[in-house]
Amino acid sequence: MTATTLPPRAAGRRRQAVRVALVAMLLVVAVLIGRAALALYALDANLGGGVDESRFDALEAGFDHDPGAFDAAAARMQELVAAHPEATRVGWSLALVGVSSSAGDDVFEDAGAADQALFAGLPHEAYVVVHQAKDPDRTFFRFFHDPGPSYTVMYAPEDADPQRFADDRGFDGYRSLGPGWTLLGPIPDDQRESEQWLG
Repeated sequence: MTATTLPPRAAGRRRQAVRVALVAMLLVVAVLIGRAALALYALDANLGGGVDESRFDALEAGFDHDPGAFDAAAARMQELVAAHPEATRVGWSLALVGVSSSAGDDVFEDAGAADQALFAGLPHEAYVVVHQAKDPDRTFFRFFHDPGPSYTVMYAPEDADPQRFADDRGFDGYRSLGPGWTLLGPIPDDQRESEQWLG
């Protein structure tokens, strides 16, 4: 039996067909990998995992636009805390000032015109300024975003290591805004978030 060889033109077509098939397979694999990466990115974004750098950038820009508004609000919070020395938590929003006691009593008062004007000077996503007895010498500015988790600006002038605080309490990332001021990412663990803000 004698071996048969393909004519040169037929062999060339066969090699070209193999190349086309290989390129097509590589394209399919690349598309599948790209779709998987997009699905993982979307899942991570929906679950609130990681820090959204664009949110960090926007909040830092809001802080840099008028740091005096944050200074004035932090000073006002210290006045509210001094007026309620037994409070476990003081929360101040555009409309209300809320004071919680260790007995579990919550008292709410309308924010006066001066407090409303101070609060209105903060970036529009600010929804509450908080002081907690368990976190002395710290004032927290909470920022709402829809969709997505809340981010926090912390004022802690005596804290030389805000990263340790962020790590200990489960905040996902942090960024220094200047002496005493730190931007904290979300707390992705629901239980740890409840312990931080409600515990």
